[in-house]
Amino acid sequence: GAVGRVAAREQIGKLVGFVIDHGPGLDARAGSLRSNVARVLSSAGLGGRWVPRPEEEMAQAGAALHEYLMETRGGFVSWERFTGLFCRPAG
Repeated sequence: GAVGRVAAREQIGKLVGFVIDHGPGLDARAGSLRSNVARVLSSAGLGGRWVPRPEEEMAQAGAALHEYLMETRGGFVSWERFTGLFCRPAG
């Protein structure tokens, strides 16, 4: 519902801030990045539909998001972009 979408958007905003603050070199922060992604899914109530990508893929996903944000000067991060970069379907 609406409450889940608002919570997910807030958590995605925090994820965007994390990526911007730490730059494209996120290898050492892959675990934290994965935890942030899990928080987005949990707050949206979508943990049964989506799961975070493995930790070894998180740094590359974070770098891709950082590049997109820099190219677009802070462009909109849609749910589709978020799940495409950081998630896999559950099951």
